[in-house]
Amino acid sequence: MNWSIHHVTLETHDIKVARHFYGEVLGLKNGAPHTIGTGTGDMEINDKVLAVIGDGNRGLHLLTPHPHFARDSGFSINPAMGGHVAINVDDIEAVKKRLDAEGVFYQDAGEHAAPGWSQIYLYDPSGNLIEVNQIR
Repeated sequence: MNWSIHHVTLETHDIKVARHFYGEVLGLKNGAPHTIGTGTGDMEINDKVLAVIGDGNRGLHLLTPHPHFARDSGFSINPAMGGHVAINVDDIEAVKKRLDAEGVFYQDAGEHAAPGWSQIYLYDPSGNLIEVNQIR
């Protein structure tokens, strides 16, 4: 199976300050989300909620915390709190089969965040939140 790191999400309480720090102070290239928020999810995406550092929605996502996102989305896991790493795979069904075989709980988000993106969320053994996605 082929995979790559798609993005890392860090929680921030001030997008403007965080964007300035990563973009101006550290010199990382600012990008813009091009598909986030256009799936079945209803989370409003704007420059007060999300900043993307990188191209093509890859790289670093700076996100304000949304404590009610899981409840409002009907999820058991909240990907909009505390940050996460997102891994892009070429066969998400194979990943789900391995997780099922090992008894690992995951939230199947379907195409929640963007059309053409299948996503699942799970915790690693240390409690770190992981997003696994397949972009079709």
